[in-house]
Amino acid sequence: MVSLTNERRLIFKVIVAGPGGVGKTSLVNRFENGRFIPARMTIGVDFVAKELVVGGQPVTLSIWDFSGEQRFLNLFPDYVRGASGALVCFETSLQRDITSLQLLIPWIEIIREQNGDIPILLVGTKIDCVDEEKLQEIQEIATPILKEFELKGLFFTSSLDGRGVSEVFYKISEFMLEYTAKHENFYR
Repeated sequence: MVSLTNERRLIFKVIVAGPGGVGKTSLVNRFENGRFIPARMTIGVDFVAKELVVGGQPVTLSIWDFSGEQRFLNLFPDYVRGASGALVCFETSLQRDITSLQLLIPWIEIIREQNGDIPILLVGTKIDCVDEEKLQEIQEIATPILKEFELKGLFFTSSLDGRGVSEVFYKISEFMLEYTAKHENFYR
């Protein structure tokens, strides 16, 4: 969903998705409030709005934090419809091999089915729990998934200490602005 207000402020619907317990809500809370807030389990979907300026363009992110519980996955297609971009999250300390990252594929497929080729970022959370060597390993493991689903990149974050949190939201905003410019007729 992209809409234009009187101020020429773009409003982007951003989906935050992935398995339960990986830190999606903590990521959103850190971005919204600038501090770590111990998260509770999300039931269904929660959302927040955050205003920012990206490349001189005022934007509002309508951030939809979707529960990762398997029982809610059948509701996911209805909630992601109309999204402008997505962050698909996984916990870095739990990644052992390609099999564990493949658990993200159903989330990615649903986002693609509902919204076409919108920008999607793969986001590894809880980097405060792993070392640089592990992050390099994850990057190698994730490359085939990034290519297969034409994801815009892999980013690492820590909601505990704030590393990478703002950057990932600004980066998805940049990609959504580029996407909007390419598909300008679609939004008019």
